[in-house]
Parts: sequence; structure tokens; C-alpha cells
Amino acid sequence: MLTLWRRHKSKCEHKDDRYWRKCRCAMWREGTVEGRYERHSLKTRSWERAEEIRRGLEDRKKAPEPMVARVKSNPPIGKQGEEIDSAKLIRQSLMRYGKDKKTVQEKVLKLLSS
Repeated sequence: MLTLWRRHKSKCEHKDDRYWRKCRCAMWREGTVEGRYERHSLKTRSWERAEEIRRGLEDRKKAPEPMVARVKSNPPIGKQGEEIDSAKLIRQSLMRYGKDKKTVQEKVLKLLSS
């Protein structure tokens, strides 16, 4: 549950009541979101806008996780239709842009070992 409150300026005549609705001091929220305690500014001075933000956060918390389509990636295909393994693909790419074979081999080994 989220609680809305005002963080009054030091000169505000209602600074002793953090739930006073009729001044123009900054709005904050505090409470538990997804199992964590949080306190954040809502970047608004309107109590109505703060209520909208709170409802959105609480609705999002109650909503089920969106379904994500899992797409199977196909392996890279060479010119004759054969699959290219990652080491060969890396080596080919580095050879295309590299100038020194020794440097290319070192980069391939470094990439494959990480």
C-alpha cells in the first residue's frame, strides 16, 4: 500500500501536517512496492495527479506479468546453406576487418574464453 503526503517547504504554514491537501508543496509517496519499502517524489504538486500515479503503481503491482513471445533464433547460414558455428563466424568477421592474422587469432581466443 502506498501513502501520499506533502513535503512542505519550511515557510509553509501547514508544515506540521504532512497530509494537508490544500497547499502547493511537493507530493511524495511511501510504502511497499513489489516487496520493497520505497519513498519517492512524485514530481507533482497536485494531490489529484498524485492519486492517479498511485493508482497506476498499485494497478501495475496487481496486474499479471505480460506474456512474452519466445522466438527461437536460427543459427547463421553460410553461402552454401551450411550452419556456421560462432567461432568460425567470429574468425571470419575479424579477418574481414583485421589486418594481422596473429591479432585476429588472439581476439578469437579471448572472445571464446570469456
